[in-house]
Amino acid sequence: MNNFECSLHEFTHIQVKYQSTAFFFTKNREYTRYISSYIDNFKLILKCANSMMFIDPHLDPTKPRYQDLQRVFSSMAGCSPAPPIEIHRVCYVRSGRSRQVLPESDWKSCFHALSSSLLSAGLFADVFIWDNFHDRFIISDLVGISAQNGFDTTTHPGSKTTWNRLGRQERDDVQREFDPASGRHNLK
Repeated sequence: MNNFECSLHEFTHIQVKYQSTAFFFTKNREYTRYISSYIDNFKLILKCANSMMFIDPHLDPTKPRYQDLQRVFSSMAGCSPAPPIEIHRVCYVRSGRSRQVLPESDWKSCFHALSSSLLSAGLFADVFIWDNFHDRFIISDLVGISAQNGFDTTTHPGSKTTWNRLGRQERDDVQREFDPASGRHNLK
């Protein structure tokens, strides 16, 4: 795969030329919950972003509904320079009375599943395990997205999700919220 570099001028041209950047022109978009739909609609963002944050309290690459996340990282192969990637999730599984906090060793094992796809794409990710949060976001230096189901995929035909573009201030607020120095959440 060729290296794909993107200057501001080129990105603006790409933004106008290709439908996959339609997200910049509309506030809300509905997608089928297939990884191919996500990648097709965000490939230019994935290729041009200088930083990426995947914020999803339930993101678990060992679960079938998140195993397609590896394809997102594969689609970022060849980015030059490789953008820093952050993955944020909560420290527990299940909810209510059945909530179970998992030890750090379990999380290391869980996210080790992503390491080969990241390495083969020339990428590296920092994983942050937090005490508690609820909403899902995809944050980059180019755009912020409130993503109802994150990159949780399904094989059910017709299953849809709506993603909402955040304003610059909202995007910056989310980015600050998940900065370990902010103190808004506790790292586990």
